[in-house]
Amino acid sequence: MNKVPIVFTFTDDFIVPAYIAIKSLMDYASDATEYEIIVFHYDLGRKHISELENLVALAGHHTIKFEWVDKKRFRRYPQSTHWPVIVYIRLFLPELLETYDKIIYSDVDVLFQGDLSDVFQINMEGYDWGGIRAEINSRNMIGHKYFENNPNKYIYMSGFMICNLRRMRETGFTDIIRDNIRKYADDLQMFDLDILNMSSSRIKKVPFRYAIPINLYEHKNIRDTYEYSYMKKVYTNDEMEEEKQKKKIIHYAGGRGKPWLILYPDRKYYQYICALPKELEKIYKRNRMEALRQGMAKLKSKIWG
Repeated sequence: MNKVPIVFTFTDDFIVPAYIAIKSLMDYASDATEYEIIVFHYDLGRKHISELENLVALAGHHTIKFEWVDKKRFRRYPQSTHWPVIVYIRLFLPELLETYDKIIYSDVDVLFQGDLSDVFQINMEGYDWGGIRAEINSRNMIGHKYFENNPNKYIYMSGFMICNLRRMRETGFTDIIRDNIRKYADDLQMFDLDILNMSSSRIKKVPFRYAIPINLYEHKNIRDTYEYSYMKKVYTNDEMEEEKQKKKIIHYAGGRGKPWLILYPDRKYYQYICALPKELEKIYKRNRMEALRQGMAKLKSKIWG
């Protein structure tokens, strides 16, 4: 069996997308792949932990374990509605997973569409982490913020990473992380992404197929998407089209809204929604209604002032 450790970090509010992400991960695993799923959290309830344990047990040959982290550890770090304190856990995995030399990290706003054993075998010797290139690093960036101390030619996405934890420990990576958070706390825009990109000059390129934005995936003409405006400088049109066909992960980023909160999610995601256990189905319906209510309130405020 190919053992592949993969880390997720999420709060109790994200139990629905987390359940769907983990289910899709296992659905697309090859018979020779055994995922060792590690969940870091600070507020997951016992019922929700049980739901995920049952899900993984039914799959048969994967494992899941839960690691609690005290959120006070990050209380002085900047945060916002879109970047809550949970995002900092991924920055300190070299310390939190001392017995692991290499892991995959993934966000939960995704659908897995293929097996991850191949990408886990990428040679990371001499690299801190591997990510997907998103944009050329320059003062004229469209989708990201420029930092003068970022030594890299490209900005790399932080939602899917191959982490060389052994090298990170050897090079004092988390000390660099802490120092940069302290220096740039008031300037961060995409907190974890900004910090990760500026804290290493040794980032390995991971194929684009491991983070295909939903807009690029759905549009027949990729030129009509917002992501194309900055990704066209990193990838050719043929490369983007080819990677779409070879997709391994669909990433639900962008302005259309998260699929577990909007009225009309895409077909692939909706199939997973329809298969939720009863307790999570109730949470899904309640959260979606609340999101729609807030959306209507904002719309009325915009129209009527």
